[in-house]
Amino acid sequence: MRPEGDVRGPGTGAPVLEARGLVKVFSRYRALDGVDLAVHRGELLGIIGPNGSGKTTLFHCLSGVLAPSAGRVWMEGVEVTASPPWHRARRGMARTFQIPLLFPRLSVRENLLVAGQEHRGPLPARFVQWGERALRRQADELLAFLGLEEVAQAPAGHLSFGQQKLLDLGMALMGAPRILLLDEPLGGVSPALGSALLDRIRALHRGGLTVLLIEHDMDAVMELCDRVAVLDHGTKIAEGPPAVIQEDPAVLSAYLGE
Repeated sequence: MRPEGDVRGPGTGAPVLEARGLVKVFSRYRALDGVDLAVHRGELLGIIGPNGSGKTTLFHCLSGVLAPSAGRVWMEGVEVTASPPWHRARRGMARTFQIPLLFPRLSVRENLLVAGQEHRGPLPARFVQWGERALRRQADELLAFLGLEEVAQAPAGHLSFGQQKLLDLGMALMGAPRILLLDEPLGGVSPALGSALLDRIRALHRGGLTVLLIEHDMDAVMELCDRVAVLDHGTKIAEGPPAVIQEDPAVLSAYLGE
């Protein structure tokens, strides 16, 4: 659904998503090493860092794809450290992946409907017909919002990579999340579709959605984000407004190679 109005700006209350002391060890490799993170309502927080710095591993631990080796995670004050991904999704979290996870033989519209059903879960029998109508309306609204109406009946596997990224975003939005994790949404996308994706992310943010964004396009990060956190070798080395991060000596050394 296309957000309306402009309510941009992070809240000042308790974090909607918080991690303390996150550690993730693979054999002898320490992918995360004591990462703390707090995300406030309505905020767009960017996560940057060199390849291998732990960004996607952080998303995996926040979303429940991986269990942390140590540390804890809360959503809106409720601990979810041991909760599976579906439980966090039902609590209002959604995410995308670097490579879109689609059903390639299903149509674009069918992919949205399947995602909506998974997010919603089963309904009592007397509400099934009503629920199906609501999902179809929601899917049609998202097709319009994403600019995918003309390919709604095309198999998802026939889309360009950028269109698949838009569809992946739509599938995440079918759950009407309160917090959205985007893992490199612009990676491998043509400039035209990258611009379309940025427009949608801006609209979602203006509509009040809380967003965490991993992205290597520094211009996009600095333009979009309220705050930026920087990882290097699994450790958070800096955090603050984009203008401050751009001048941070540790960031220039670790990420920008200066």
